[in-house]
Amino acid sequence: MIKSVANPDYFIGCRESRVVLVNNSDPDVNSLCRLRIRHGLYGTGTVSLQHDTSGKYLYRALPDSSNNEYITVISSGNSDTTIEDQLRSSFNIIDGIALYADTQKYDSISIQCSPIKSEINSREYKYISVDMNNSSIIAKSMANESKMQQMQTYVLVDYNDYVAMSESSNNKISKPDSEFTIPKPTPGVSTPDMLARIGINSNNN
Repeated sequence: MIKSVANPDYFIGCRESRVVLVNNSDPDVNSLCRLRIRHGLYGTGTVSLQHDTSGKYLYRALPDSSNNEYITVISSGNSDTTIEDQLRSSFNIIDGIALYADTQKYDSISIQCSPIKSEINSREYKYISVDMNNSSIIAKSMANESKMQQMQTYVLVDYNDYVAMSESSNNKISKPDSEFTIPKPTPGVSTPDMLARIGINSNNN
């Protein structure tokens, strides 16, 4: 599960075709927010994020009329899946853009979108970001202001620990406090290698 640093009571979740923030008090938070880290659909060095309940993958949609690129979901393996679709469903997990307030206890991550077309040459990467206007998740360029950087920063939360804690409190879901510690990435270390160091197998888990 992926918890927002800017909004610690919220997780990234999927409601039908929309990817949104889900409050941890939502009775369906477990099914809505359970994401699996897979090998990137585009190829080596990337990961894809699969919604456990629907089997669909997080996807960076084409810009809308306001030039917003919302994160939605897409099925994988369809005959009409293009290379660009695979790119839009593949990401890199990097060190958190914002300095997480509780750095003594946890490290944080940011999720970088695979570059598309002109972004490859310009190196103007986009990141999965919280859009607080409508609780949606959107792809945006790296923020410069501290508060906005927090909206591009997250913490991975262990699903099994979260469920155990919820059940032990008579199904009253409280703020999780059992989280993965994400090691600081080193130059040349790929996303899968980084995940392996914290016990996540991007092949099957």
